[in-house]
Formats: sequence, structure tokens, C-alpha cells
Amino acid sequence: MNVTALDKGTQKKQHISIHAKNKLSKEEVEKFIQDAEKFAAEDKKKRADIEAKNEADAVVYSTEKAPQGLRRQSVPGRPHGH
Repeated sequence: MNVTALDKGTQKKQHISIHAKNKLSKEEVEKFIQDAEKFAAEDKKKRADIEAKNEADAVVYSTEKAPQGLRRQSVPGRPHGH
């Protein structure tokens, strides 16, 4: 079996060839599939959390770099001039 993995963040690609002498049972294959699905949901949540944090960090960074007069206008949910 040939497997390729791509890191979407760095675009790094890795390849591996697996040559097993013993085949997995149907039960083992099903367990691996279930585990993969379970971890996929956890990974998706972690990714969403990381993306939200990155977006918040970007807002903080851009606010810190904005000229003083624009900072007051840049704060979401806050009336201008306060």
C-alpha cells in the first residue's frame, strides 16, 4: 500500500510504502476506520479553535500597529470616539 500525506499549512508532502506480511482482520480494519473518524471530529474542533485564536491574534496585532486615532475606530462593538 502506498500512502501520501500533505501538510496543508507548509505544503510538505510525505510518502510511505507499506508491505505487510500479515493482513488485518475485518474487525481490525473497522476499528481503525472508527478511530480515524473519531479523531477527525476532534481534529476539526481543534483546528476551528486554533483558527479562531489566530484571527483574534491578527485583530490584536493590527490594532496595536494602527495609529492612535484609528485604534478607537477599530474596536468592534464599541462606539466611535470612545
